[in-house]
Amino acid sequence: MSNKNRQLVLVVDDHPENLKMLGSILKQNDCMLAFATNGAKALNSIKQRPPDLILLDIMMPGMNGFEVCQQLKQNVATKDIPVIFLSAKTEKENVIHGLELGAVDYVTKPFNHKELITRVNTHLELKAAKEELKQTIEQLKQAYQAAEAANRTKNAFLASMSHELRTPLNGILGYTQLFRQDNCLNAEQQQGIEIIHRCGEYLLTLINDILELSKIEAGHLELNPNDFSLKALLDSTTELFQLHAQQKNIAFNYQRLSPIPQRVHADEKRLRQIIISLLSNAVKFTKHGGVTFQVTYLDGKIRFQVEDTGIGIAPEELEHIFKPFLQIGDPNHKEPGSGLGLAITKQLVEIMGSELQVESTLGQGSTFWTLLDLPAVSTVQSMSAEPIIIGFEGSPRKILVVDDKWENRAVVVKFLKPLGFEIIEAENGQEAIDKALISRPDVIMIDTIMPIMDGVEATQKLRKRAEFFDTVIIAFSASVFNSNQQQCLEAGCTDFIAKPIVHKVLLEKLQQHLDLTWIYEGTTESVQENHANLAPSPAPGKGPSAEQAATLFELTLRGDITAIQDYIAQLLEHDDLQAFAQHIQQLADKFKIRQIRQIVQPYMDKPT
Repeated sequence: MSNKNRQLVLVVDDHPENLKMLGSILKQNDCMLAFATNGAKALNSIKQRPPDLILLDIMMPGMNGFEVCQQLKQNVATKDIPVIFLSAKTEKENVIHGLELGAVDYVTKPFNHKELITRVNTHLELKAAKEELKQTIEQLKQAYQAAEAANRTKNAFLASMSHELRTPLNGILGYTQLFRQDNCLNAEQQQGIEIIHRCGEYLLTLINDILELSKIEAGHLELNPNDFSLKALLDSTTELFQLHAQQKNIAFNYQRLSPIPQRVHADEKRLRQIIISLLSNAVKFTKHGGVTFQVTYLDGKIRFQVEDTGIGIAPEELEHIFKPFLQIGDPNHKEPGSGLGLAITKQLVEIMGSELQVESTLGQGSTFWTLLDLPAVSTVQSMSAEPIIIGFEGSPRKILVVDDKWENRAVVVKFLKPLGFEIIEAENGQEAIDKALISRPDVIMIDTIMPIMDGVEATQKLRKRAEFFDTVIIAFSASVFNSNQQQCLEAGCTDFIAKPIVHKVLLEKLQQHLDLTWIYEGTTESVQENHANLAPSPAPGKGPSAEQAATLFELTLRGDITAIQDYIAQLLEHDDLQAFAQHIQQLADKFKIRQIRQIVQPYMDKPT
């Protein structure tokens, strides 16, 4: 060991013979020795190189050992150096006084050589252990800070990616929700819309996997149970994977081995995640044969089993399959994916109070299963279809929709305007403030991330003005981290909606904050409203030709308002179609696509 790394012991005594004796005793230790004959020289030596241990005589001229120790303990740089007092005095008060000053030990003269060496070694080892512990703590502190920084970077990345990916999904799922309400689409078109919607939801689930892992790691994941249709969940999920299996030319068998309740009480979102993850994993790794999904319900418990004839898992790799970001198997035949599915699924199953089991044979396939508590609920109130909202009672309400993306605003406008809401649009926070001061909206729906001025800053500025103290401000964002939601609420937002916006959720928020009474399709109020909105048809001979009506009808099926308005502009050039075209234009301005379709349909059969 080099002198630099060897521990240093400073021996302080005014009698040279004592220094010589102590030197001879301590020379057998693997340490360096330094000597001082008085307190001043000791302090000067310590300044040059702080020792690891000081043997300090008490009775010395000029500055005694107690005074030296007191100075050492008052100095931040030397207060942690252990001091052992040496003295011929054995009075208890001297021992106590020395320990009160900060000494770690007290050895009396004449010395017992073995005892002295033992005590010196003990305190040198303690000093070394403290130094090592101090270094370890510092390393842990640095590692913790690095981990915190990495975690902040990860969360910022996830928030950014979540926003970027959810933004286009908001448009896709927004329009599929609109088209699903259009009962004039034929069966094939409705099926296509359903497939697009389910695929969009599946993509959203994959995006959420990354976010869920962060929540699980932070211990922030909570279950939100509700009543829902188990059959609908299973049917929609299996239909999606039947399509995936067809694309891979493998079989997909869905087997209900026992009757299942119509409605159950659980966290629908988490249950769907578990099923999708297991089925996705099975279909992904199966190239020949097929996948069998079995569901059994008994005594309030449901058993899901997914069996495949895929690549299988080697016994030594089974313990690794639930680790995040890890795909086992042949590295030359990796499948695309985040490597998070099974890790998150296992965590979700455990949070729901169960275990995820697996059996597998390499080259033959795998079987995953779990048994979950799933209590059934009454279906008395769930048998009728959910009514369609077509408007609301009372005076008109203004909604200011603020988003820098036109497509996001368009989804909200096309959904809310036909219900009777007056919609105002803005592209950023500053424009929102300017338009809010002019229009005084009842509700402001504002995106959180925008150029020029974001939604949080705009909300803070609005809340500082007396006229907007009580205005309903609903933040909506593709960033769904709890911190983002909390920031919005702290800024003054009344509520928060995550993108992609679910129409049902939006309507619930509006009803809650505006105390609305909805008008439903088929009610007396809705019939009256429809009669009021549908002006009498133009007089015979003043309507469109069958060809013109067919063109308009086709445009309504596509839901293309811009194309409809362009075509109306062409019809307005015909003097005999002025009344008809102006009426259709009024309906188009209110996004009454269904009513336009109902008006033009009779003209399609008119003789040419």
